Amino acid sequence: MTTLETLHDLAPAADAGNATRTVGAPMRRALATARDRTAVVCGEQTLTYAELGDRVARLGGLLAGLGLRPGDRVAYGISNGYGSDAELYAALTDFEATYAAYGEFQDRMEHYWCLRWLLQEQITGTTGSVIRDTLVRFDRLPLVVRMPDLPALPPETGVRIAIGRIDLLADTFECRYAGEVDS
Repeated sequence: MTTLETLHDLAPAADAGNATRTVGAPMRRALATARDRTAVVCGEQTLTYAELGDRVARLGGLLAGLGLRPGDRVAYGISNGYGSDAELYAALTDFEATYAAYGEFQDRMEHYWCLRWLLQEQITGTTGSVIRDTLVRFDRLPLVVRMPDLPALPPETGVRIAIGRIDLLADTFECRYAGEVDS
């Protein structure tokens, strides 16, 4: 039994003709429903789905830590045998999900630390530029906010932003449009 055969058996019949299906979705189902079932057999050695899932997560984290992003190409050269092709294939196909989880966490932490800095420095007003519609990018901070009271302005227009109450526990803050930046 190989990983691909087992994962194919766990995939629902409706997915059978889907050319865009990856190993990641059936792998997650297998982890949820069959953690202790055998996933990989090579000679006398075996891996359960739980063990394979742990290795996939570690390798996905390692690749993300090295700066790889979804869509990047990776070449590898390893010998045949236990812990090689099937394990690496599963890790690479599930990499986007792992990277997305790290990215979401990083975005939340970056937002929190931006708010923390605004509080620490007692910033009550700053500048930014219109991205589009009501979306504004702060100057000097990696922070983008939606400002419902922003009038219709062309992209790249400099605006002044008044900052109100900041709630670190809720990870929210109040801000409003305070006018265009003087040229």
